[in-house]
Order: sequence, then C-alpha cells, then structure tokens
Amino acid sequence: MPPPLRPVDDRALFEAEAAAIRRFARQFDAVFVGRCGFHMLREEPGLVNVFIHADAEFRAGRLKETYGMDPGEAGPLIEKSDRERGKFIKAMTGADWTDARNYHLAIDTGKTGLATAGEMILLQVEEVRAKVS
Repeated sequence: MPPPLRPVDDRALFEAEAAAIRRFARQFDAVFVGRCGFHMLREEPGLVNVFIHADAEFRAGRLKETYGMDPGEAGPLIEKSDRERGKFIKAMTGADWTDARNYHLAIDTGKTGLATAGEMILLQVEEVRAKVS
C-alpha cells in the first residue's frame, strides 16, 4: 500500500504561514515562537529576534518539571527535535538556526534563568521600540 498523500507540502505550508505571520505582524505587536520568524520578518523595523538556548541537562530538567518526563527519555527527544528543527529551517530558509547572526539577542537560560531572560528580552524590545517610534 502506498503511503498517504500529504495534502500540502512543507514549502506551500511555510509560504502560507509566512504570509499570515507577516500580515499579523504589520497590524499588531506580537510574539512568534519558532516558525522561522527570524527569517520571515527580517525586514520589519521593530523586529527583535531572540535565540533562547540551554544545555541538554537544563532542557531535560525543564521537560521533567513541565511534563513530568523522565530525564533519561528527554535526551533523545531533545536531540531529535533539534535535528528536525535544524533540517526544516535549513530547507525553508537556507539558514542555520543556531547561527547567532540571525538574532539580536541570544540567551542561555541555563545560565541566566528564565526570569532574567524575560527581563533581558523586555529591555531589548523597549530599546528597539524607542528607536523605531
């Protein structure tokens, strides 16, 4: 039996998402998590691109805390997610998702903690808003 046909391919879905995200971003202040926003919105003057990362141990701890996941199970899941995210972003944008040049701010939440990371992001947003207003 042949595999089921996908009703929409990744590229078509990406382009539809990009159009919707750009339209929304022009009308409202918004936060977009993932979906290649750093690439889709790169021409927007008020854009703040943030790359949030942490080591595997911190990330596994967050999965345990948030979802009750066993840290031993978290490692392979994190690796798979990172690998798939990297492949998708490379295929859709040609960019390496971990390249700091794609972002205005990169934060290691394993070092700063989540609250401090949030404060850093808000400070960056305020600075950019002041420049574009």
